[in-house]
Amino acid sequence: MTHLPDIEKKFGSLDGVFVSGDITTSAMPDQYAKAREILDGIKYPWWPLLGNHDAWAYTKHEDGSFTQSDVPNGDQYFADTFGDILSGETQSKPTPQHWPRSTCTNAIYGYPSWFHNFEVTFEKFPELTFLALDWVARGAALPE
Repeated sequence: MTHLPDIEKKFGSLDGVFVSGDITTSAMPDQYAKAREILDGIKYPWWPLLGNHDAWAYTKHEDGSFTQSDVPNGDQYFADTFGDILSGETQSKPTPQHWPRSTCTNAIYGYPSWFHNFEVTFEKFPELTFLALDWVARGAALPE
């Protein structure tokens, strides 16, 4: 894994960091809290992207069995944990645009889902817009 100081030596200061999905192992709130604690240490603007492990909350028990939530509520935990970043409330510019501030009905499964799509444009490259797209399926996490 390359560390940010190594990247800075090679490229200079960063304009922002996109943190690709699978921020958690199994979309549990305590995992999101720990991820947020770590990511808050990044000194540049950063934006998280939902991964498939971030969508459906489940726990694995000592006997090897699993318990999962009835719906993929990990995307709600993601919104609760990172909504201030994605809505631009707590971070310096550039500010993400068009991040949804609520759920919609998932047309395939019929339950409410967050689709964490947004875009970011940097001042020094106004002709470019970076799209962060939520491609995560919301089918059951288990069986593995």
